[in-house]
Amino acid sequence: MVIIIITFITVIFLFTLPQSIGLGDSGLLAAAATTLGIPHPPGFPSYVLLGHLFTKLPWGSIAWRLGLISVLSSVGTIWIVLRLAGLPAALFLAFSYSFWSQAVNVETYAFTNLVILLVGFFALQEKPRWWLIGMIGGIGLGLNPIVVAVIPGILVIARSQRRRSNLTVRDCFARYSPVLGFASLAMTLLGATALYSYLPIRAAAHPFLNWSDPSTIDRFFQHITGGGLSVVSSTAVNGFTGSLVWYADAWMRFGYLLFVNYLGIGLAIAGLGAYAMYKKDRTKFWFWILLVFTNVSLAGFYTSGNRDSWFVMSFIVGAVFLGEGVGFVIARSVSDEAIPLGKRLLRQVQSCTWLRFARNDKNRYGLAMTICIFPLLIWFPAMRERATSTFTTDYINDLYRDLPENAILLGGGETFNALTVYAHEALKLRPDVTPIDFTIYYGQRWYRENIALSFPRKRESREEKTGSPIRSGMTNIVDMPKFTDEMEFTRILEEFAEANSDRPLFVTGYLLRQPVYGGTLVPAYVPNKFHLEQQGIVYRIIARSPSTWLGIDSATRQSPPQTEIASPRLAGSRNDKGMYLESNYQKAIDLIRMEYALGLETEGIQLLQDGKQNQAFDRFTRAGEVAPLYFDQNRLGEIMRSIQTATPTAVPKER
Repeated sequence: MVIIIITFITVIFLFTLPQSIGLGDSGLLAAAATTLGIPHPPGFPSYVLLGHLFTKLPWGSIAWRLGLISVLSSVGTIWIVLRLAGLPAALFLAFSYSFWSQAVNVETYAFTNLVILLVGFFALQEKPRWWLIGMIGGIGLGLNPIVVAVIPGILVIARSQRRRSNLTVRDCFARYSPVLGFASLAMTLLGATALYSYLPIRAAAHPFLNWSDPSTIDRFFQHITGGGLSVVSSTAVNGFTGSLVWYADAWMRFGYLLFVNYLGIGLAIAGLGAYAMYKKDRTKFWFWILLVFTNVSLAGFYTSGNRDSWFVMSFIVGAVFLGEGVGFVIARSVSDEAIPLGKRLLRQVQSCTWLRFARNDKNRYGLAMTICIFPLLIWFPAMRERATSTFTTDYINDLYRDLPENAILLGGGETFNALTVYAHEALKLRPDVTPIDFTIYYGQRWYRENIALSFPRKRESREEKTGSPIRSGMTNIVDMPKFTDEMEFTRILEEFAEANSDRPLFVTGYLLRQPVYGGTLVPAYVPNKFHLEQQGIVYRIIARSPSTWLGIDSATRQSPPQTEIASPRLAGSRNDKGMYLESNYQKAIDLIRMEYALGLETEGIQLLQDGKQNQAFDRFTRAGEVAPLYFDQNRLGEIMRSIQTATPTAVPKER
C-alpha cells in the first residue's frame, strides 16, 4: 500500500511538472546550475552543484530536469511524513497547495524542507546519530537560510536526552562531547565550508551570472549574509528589519495560508493532533512547535519576497500534527485514560451523522484517507494549467524575436533578469545578444564590473579609425549613483547608450512605465537625447539631433506620453492561466503580463497603421490571451475606430 501511494504521488507530481521555467528566482537558479554561476544571496551552493548534475540528464528541458530535484525532494519528505504520521497525513500534505506548488518548482525550498525534516527525523530517534545529523546540517547550510529554524528544536531534544539519562551537564559533556559535540559540529562546519568555498573560487572566473562577485572577503561575507540584493536604492530590500509590524503581518499571512492549505477541517484535526502529541510525548511536541515558531519568526523579522514559500516547512509540521489527529479522532490511538478531554471529543465526533456508518477503525481510516485526498481535486486543475503553460517561453521568444545581431537588451525587474539570464545561459538563445538588467546596473557596482568582464570590447580598431578616444561603455565603472535625483537613471542609461552607440540598443516597456523610486510616478527611463522606435515588443533607442533634445532635468517631473501608467484593470486580473497563492509570484506575473500585453498591443497598432491587418490581429489576439481582463473586444473596437478616424481612406489589405 505504501509503495502504491508513493508511486501515485510521484506520478501526479511528474504529470504537473512544467517544461517551461517558472517565475521568481527559478530562472536565476536554473542558469546558475547550468553554467555553475553564482545566483543571488546566499548563493545556494548545495543546490547549484546538485542541480548541475541534474542538467546533464538526457531527457526533458533544463527546467524539467531541475524540477526533478524538487519532485524527488518532495517525495522524500512525503515518505518521512508517512513514517511519522501515517498515510492520511502524507496524502493531505502532498496535494496541499503550497507544498505541491514547490514540489514542481525550480527552487531550493523542497530540498531545504527535506533536509530539515531529515534532521528532525534522525534527532527524534531513540539513539540519534549526531554525526549523520551534522553531515545533513552541513549540506542544509548550503541551501535556504530557513534551515536554521531546526536549531531550537535540536537543543530541546538534547536537553531531553540528558534528563532521561539522569546526567548532569558536566557528566553529559564528559561522556558525550567527543561524539555529540565535536563530531556533529565538525561535520556541519566542514560541510558548509567545503560547499561555500565554491563561491569565491567560481567568482574568480567571472561567469556571466556572478551575483555580488564574492571573490573578495568583504563581498563573500556580504553575499552569504544576504547583502547585495538592493537594486535601486541604498536601503536593503532584503534583510533583518526588526519591525513588529512586519512580524505581525507574517503571522497573519501564515494563518491565512495555513487555513487555505488545510481547508479548515484539516486544521481542526491538526489542532487535536497537537494536543494528543503534547500528552503523549512532550519532547516531540516542543520540537515541532519550536520549528514552526522559529520558521514563521524568521519570515517575520526578515524582509523577503519569497516569504510565503518560507512557510511550507511549517505546513509540513501541520501534516505531522494532522496525522496524530487522525489517529486520535479516527483510529483511537490515544487512550481514554491519557486524555480525558480527548475522550469526550472523540465521543462527540463519533456521534456525528457522517461518521455513524463507520463502525470500525478500518472504515474510519478509509474515510480519513478520502478526506485527505480531497485537496487533489481542488488544486489539480490549477497545477495542470501551470504545467502546460508556455507563457515564459513565449515571452522570451518575443523579447528576442526582432533583435538584430549583437544587440544589447536593457530591461528591469526580477522577472526580466531571471528569464533573460536563463535564456542566455541555460537555453543558449541568441548568445550574440547581451541582456542587461539596468536597474541592477544602475545600483550595483559589482554588476557593472561583471558586465564589463563578461563582454570585453575590442575598441582599438575603432579608435584607430576615428583618431579620437572612445568613451567607455560596458567597460567603464562609473561612480555609484546618488539615489537622490529621479532623472539620474535616465542620464546614466543615455550615457551608456552613447558609449555603446556602435551596437543596436533596445529597451523593454518595463523601464518606460515602472518608476525606479517608490512613491513617484516618474518612470525609470524618460527619453531625452534619444527617441524610441518599436521593434516587436521592445523599443530601439535611436539618437536625436542635439537641437531636438527634450532638455529634461531633475526639475522636470513630467513623463512623455509613451510612458503613461497602464490601465489598472490588468493589475487586478486573476482569471488568466497561472493562478498563484504566493503573493510574490502573483505580483510578478501581473507585472510581466501588463508589459507583455502592452507591447503586443502597441506592435499591433503599428502593424495596423502599416496596413498589415492579419499580423495586427494576431498581436491583438495574443495580447488578449496574455491578459484577457485588460485587452478585450471592446478595446480592440476602440483601436480599430481610432485608426479609421486617423486614416479616412480604407486601410489596404496585407499582400
